[in-house]
Amino acid sequence: MPVIVIVPPQPILDVQSLRRLTPGLDALDDDHLAMLIGVVQSTIEPDLGWPGRSFGRQTLELLEEMFPADYLPLPYPPVTSVVSVRYLDRDGSEQEIPAERYRAELSDKICGVRPAAGCEWPRSSWGFGAVRIRFVAGFTPEDPKLLPAKQAVSLGVQALRAVNREDLFLRRERVEGVAEKEWAVNPQAERLVREAADRLLQPYRVYV
Repeated sequence: MPVIVIVPPQPILDVQSLRRLTPGLDALDDDHLAMLIGVVQSTIEPDLGWPGRSFGRQTLELLEEMFPADYLPLPYPPVTSVVSVRYLDRDGSEQEIPAERYRAELSDKICGVRPAAGCEWPRSSWGFGAVRIRFVAGFTPEDPKLLPAKQAVSLGVQALRAVNREDLFLRRERVEGVAEKEWAVNPQAERLVREAADRLLQPYRVYV
């Protein structure tokens, strides 16, 4: 299901929340942290993210070659609304179907559109993008269902920092006149962080 991003996802985690979730960020300014949040979140969002979900509120457009017989599934739930259903007619002209002629069926994991009662999909041209469904998907930032995903983004930020720092996890600290610190080995810490983030995201997974 080819999808293009029309409006990018909103951040699901703000900088202040990230600082509360992630220790040791005092040396990084807000702009840097906002950039790290964006980089990490982009790896889990459509259309690259393996969970098959929309996390931040965003606008997507599904491209199909033609209308199906009836039900047309929409990927990357949760879908909150359908903006438009457009298609190329047999003459190649773009047409938009009035909203009263189709019905959106939206839930947390299964979303789609079908013709309204007494209606059917029109005949369209055939080819890539001949049918385009634009829709809004994703959670609001305050939705409690996002809590595991926010924690996963926080862990992802830690993993990014681990690329250039070996002090991600403090293994031991001793003060005997002179402070002594021993830190976890960077590759091991990074692996632990990524595995933890994957476990947090697993319950969201849907197959596109």
